[in-house]
Amino acid sequence: MGVNSLSNPSVPPDLRAQGGFTLIELLVVVSIICILAALGLPISRAMVEKGNATKCLGNLRNIGMAAMSYAADNAMKLPMTSHKGAANQWAVTLQPYASDSIKFKCPSDPAKSRERSFAINDMLTPNPCQAEFLDFSYLSKIDRPAETIYFAESSKDFYTDHFHFSEFYGDQVPPEAFEEFIDVKRHGGNANYLFTDGHSEQLSWEQVKTRLENPKDRLTDPTR
Repeated sequence: MGVNSLSNPSVPPDLRAQGGFTLIELLVVVSIICILAALGLPISRAMVEKGNATKCLGNLRNIGMAAMSYAADNAMKLPMTSHKGAANQWAVTLQPYASDSIKFKCPSDPAKSRERSFAINDMLTPNPCQAEFLDFSYLSKIDRPAETIYFAESSKDFYTDHFHFSEFYGDQVPPEAFEEFIDVKRHGGNANYLFTDGHSEQLSWEQVKTRLENPKDRLTDPTR
């Protein structure tokens, strides 16, 4: 006669009667769930970050549309920085052209306390660094606006409303200086940029460094 569960004292009566899980089986199931959860967490984070990068790019695109509308109403003059007074800085002058959808913050900005995640290229402002001979604040003066950065994502410790690229006028901007201004790897090794023609684009840090090494590239300087 075979040995059945009723004659096996090692099996609890409730499990013998109902055919339930043993403790070992339950532990195996819990372990599998934990492993699947651990694998899914990085995927979820990557999906959230991808969504934030898309929102950030959209924010820059909307800022570009507002800036182009501002220029159209002001003899093609681009918005200015705080050097022309708080009331004249771009974040203020663009407000009448900004819809509710325009945000001046990137969702992935690590500096949560600041109001703006973006800054403007001072080479596109009147007389940057007090250089009277420099004034590319009018779209009509820029030959190839699609090649020059207008707005970009500020690095964590950069709080002013404009980048000081004019300090390197006539020279190439060193990558380390560019990286001090701009959070070049905010979105998985990439960053979002708004160009002077109004289009927004995501570039990798490697792509940017390649352009910075080219003395004829107009990424930061429209005079090249």
